[in-house]
Amino acid sequence: MISKILQTQDELARILQLCLEVIESGQETVDSLLSRYPELWDTLRPPLEAAAWLYNHTYLMNPRPGFVDASRQRLVYHLYYERAGPLVIPWFEHKQIFSRNIGGRKMAVQHSLVFTLLILLLILYVNPAHTIKPLLPAGRFTL
Repeated sequence: MISKILQTQDELARILQLCLEVIESGQETVDSLLSRYPELWDTLRPPLEAAAWLYNHTYLMNPRPGFVDASRQRLVYHLYYERAGPLVIPWFEHKQIFSRNIGGRKMAVQHSLVFTLLILLLILYVNPAHTIKPLLPAGRFTL
């Protein structure tokens, strides 16, 4: 059963490849190709129509004249000035400023937490009995 499915898939792929080559060469239309394989009409029609449309409209996908040269010049310009210093993109620069502020706040919170813990440890180290006594259950331990 699986080998039959694989054979039909391979056969379908071979037929589709053949049809695409014929459409690319411009020898036949989609309808003439579909008339060759009426049992595969529903399967072959969508990809063949899409391929025919793409082959007929390739001019729409070509870049406008001068675009490639202008893009190359922009790329060379940016690469040249990247060596001189970091490339500054205005939108990205604002993101960096924003992240620096968050990093500053985060760092301040961390320092405040460490400072608070140090003060707490200092208090516990200097006078542990008076600090811990209220926390102990009454009557269980005596200090």
